Amino acid sequence: MTSPNVLIVMTDGFNTYYPKNNSNLLKSWYGAWGFVSKGHLGTTSTSQSFLISKMNERTALACENAKDAGIVVYTVSFQVEDEATLQMMANCATDPSMAYVSTSQSALLAAFSAIGDDITLL
Repeated sequence: MTSPNVLIVMTDGFNTYYPKNNSNLLKSWYGAWGFVSKGHLGTTSTSQSFLISKMNERTALACENAKDAGIVVYTVSFQVEDEATLQMMANCATDPSMAYVSTSQSALLAAFSAIGDDITLL
């Protein structure tokens, strides 16, 4: 029997993008998706809320694609207070019980310890 693939997603906050309306060339600071002007998010809009919604869509899609590929997904949110981000991470996990919320270093260590224990059972 083969072991399942496991993915651990960790975040320290919600998706952010920093557009620059005064820059016709690049349209943003450089971020995880490059410059807005390159359209890697499917848009060259400089609306921060629109860019964040596109990033959230991509995050959700990546989670769904991983789960559809049979990958077991755990999420760890560290010092995250934004309810929408916490919900996105809970939805990303294979099961809601695999979505950990850590508010301190000790809680973070406990989350990874629990994940390690769970993985050994897989």
